[in-house]
Amino acid sequence: MPELPEIITIRNNLRDEVLGKRILDIISYRKYPLKPSRAYFDKHALNRAIDNVFNIGKMLVLELSSGYFIVIHLKMTGNLLLNKQDPYVRITLKLDKNTSLNFSTVRLFEYFALWDKQKIENYKKTIGKTPIESDLSFKQFRSIFEKTSTAIKTALLDQKRIAGLGNIYVNEALFLAKINPKRPSNSLSQQEFLLLFKKIESVLLMGIKNHGSSFNRYKDLYGRSGSQQKFFYVYGKKDKLCIHCGTSSIFYEKIHGRGTFYCPKCQI
Repeated sequence: MPELPEIITIRNNLRDEVLGKRILDIISYRKYPLKPSRAYFDKHALNRAIDNVFNIGKMLVLELSSGYFIVIHLKMTGNLLLNKQDPYVRITLKLDKNTSLNFSTVRLFEYFALWDKQKIENYKKTIGKTPIESDLSFKQFRSIFEKTSTAIKTALLDQKRIAGLGNIYVNEALFLAKINPKRPSNSLSQQEFLLLFKKIESVLLMGIKNHGSSFNRYKDLYGRSGSQQKFFYVYGKKDKLCIHCGTSSIFYEKIHGRGTFYCPKCQI
């Protein structure tokens, strides 16, 4: 699933390519539904300009001149492609200046819909702040986790607590902070929380610098793979020697259904 670095990469691509352009046509393939309806899209999106592009956590948002918002959640297999087609394109936005924005998804779990302002505001209330590009302070970060006994990895993945983090970057940040992913959140010291806070920021910024990680299907708007996977410390490194201690192998197990990689010697 695209996480915050991948979403920010695509968001920035979109800002470069579609801001100010009008939606001339909306094409749905293989009866993929336009939510809430085709008529709703025709009324509030057709012939409207894209005034802004932003993200709410992992969700991409195109703000239209009508005051409505196209919201896109790529979830597990979604991609947005500029002027490119693949076998899984479900929706095409035909824009002016001979531009096409294609929404591609292998599965049908991904989300493409048109919301009004109230629905946007309601959604914002259901998720936490992002670790970067927000006013989330260390004090706020610590207060979110210090009173729960939930395993720290599981807690970090809870979008209601903090938004935008996913399995890859949480694995990486916990490894760099030398914190066992199974530790109860309330067992972390202030120093451990501070180190984790800093490492989360650093792995996310590194991911953005490298245009995301194409460990699975992810591509940027131009169909290019990211390169962050070349710099993974622990994710996908089962049975490889830990780069910290050089003596223990990276262990893999599932924690609350999510694949988890860590060094049992370094991460305590």
